[in-house]
Amino acid sequence: MQALIYNGDVAQFPYSIAKMRSDHPKFSFPPQVSLPFTCPSGEVVAVRQADRPDVGPAEKAVLAALPSLVADEWVLGWEIVDLSAEEVQDAFERRRDELRGLIRDHYSAAMSVISAAYPLEEREGWPEQIEAAKEVLAGGQNQLIETLAAPRGKTPAEMAQTVMTKRAQYQAVYGAMTANLHAHEAAIAAATDLANLNLIDPAQGWQIPA
Repeated sequence: MQALIYNGDVAQFPYSIAKMRSDHPKFSFPPQVSLPFTCPSGEVVAVRQADRPDVGPAEKAVLAALPSLVADEWVLGWEIVDLSAEEVQDAFERRRDELRGLIRDHYSAAMSVISAAYPLEEREGWPEQIEAAKEVLAGGQNQLIETLAAPRGKTPAEMAQTVMTKRAQYQAVYGAMTANLHAHEAAIAAATDLANLNLIDPAQGWQIPA
């Protein structure tokens, strides 16, 4: 990035070596031009773009129109301006939707820790297994529990207890993770501006209960 400087002021920006050559077709330029370079219309200098500054939730950084001289270096800086009301609303809605997607991803990842070891078809049969286990633990008999117990070398009562233990483990994870999901969703729904949304950490609270 280059600029044309004349008498210490920016005459043209952006500028280029090619533009300098075309502006002065009769001037004898070296094959390789090193900057800074003085030509008939001024001095062509390199311009460095400054690092983008941090901004507040209702602000944005825009590049300055012209570079300025900073400690013997021409630098294109940034200006921090307030967002318009429409931009603030758009930014709020984007961040809100982003947060909702992130917490859903965290929820799915947390739940997969306990469900990934079981095929979907087996998980769909859990309610039936639970009802069958309750029947056995109440002193009855159930063909499903007996069928599940046989290859595991367990008695029907032991198999029924295994089913109920796994149910309790799943409920503990499901309850904690779903409660955290709802807490995040409530916080997002209650947020009235970007500052409130930015206080929400979507990664918080997804530790699996022991």
